[in-house]
Amino acid sequence: FSVEQSEAVLDALRSTMKEALVSQDALHVQLKSELTDRVFNSTLKFGIITDMFLERIMLMPGVDIAQRHMRDLLERDFNNLKQDIRMIEKNDFDKVRNEIVDMEKRFLMQKQITDRMVHKLHLANETMETMIMKFCT
Repeated sequence: FSVEQSEAVLDALRSTMKEALVSQDALHVQLKSELTDRVFNSTLKFGIITDMFLERIMLMPGVDIAQRHMRDLLERDFNNLKQDIRMIEKNDFDKVRNEIVDMEKRFLMQKQITDRMVHKLHLANETMETMIMKFCT
């Protein structure tokens, strides 16, 4: 690759990485809102069912404990899900970062090889020019 080509590839990688991070943030926000809605709806449904049940059994003890237990379970599940999402995002980000580092290493190696070849060709050209000059004189 030429210098311009390698810089263009690196710029493309950077812009792609930025777009991927933005889309992950948007996906994360969307997923979070969906989960919040589901938790809200399930607690609302649970509350409605509990209210109907309480009306029928005239406030039996232990129902409030069940509601708190259900809320605690939902909160724990939600926190576990958030931790899982964070770990997945971290792993994905680490993979992308490692791939970028590997790609940059390969580009630098290719640039070094190209620079060596150009230097060798330049030296060969100089020796050829000196031989031609000697032959002409």
